[in-house]
Amino acid sequence: MKAVLQRTFAHASSDTQVLADQFVQSMQDHDPAAALADIQQLRAMPNLTPDQRTILARALITTTRELQTVADSGDPQAAQAMHAYRVSK
Repeated sequence: MKAVLQRTFAHASSDTQVLADQFVQSMQDHDPAAALADIQQLRAMPNLTPDQRTILARALITTTRELQTVADSGDPQAAQAMHAYRVSK
């Protein structure tokens, strides 16, 4: 996922690149709650290309699955983040 995001956001604004890197780091740190917050911020960026939006949609699916797995294992922070995500949909 890291390489795909780096390629897809290579020509994005520096703010967008920082958020994309932060998302990747959160996923690598196995912190899906932080990754979900990162990806939600990324998806709200106004100047995303169609390719970037597609990659983010796929990454969101991966992130929410990971978050649900962690929440199901008893992590209260993950459960709270998953609940907040569901309520915000």
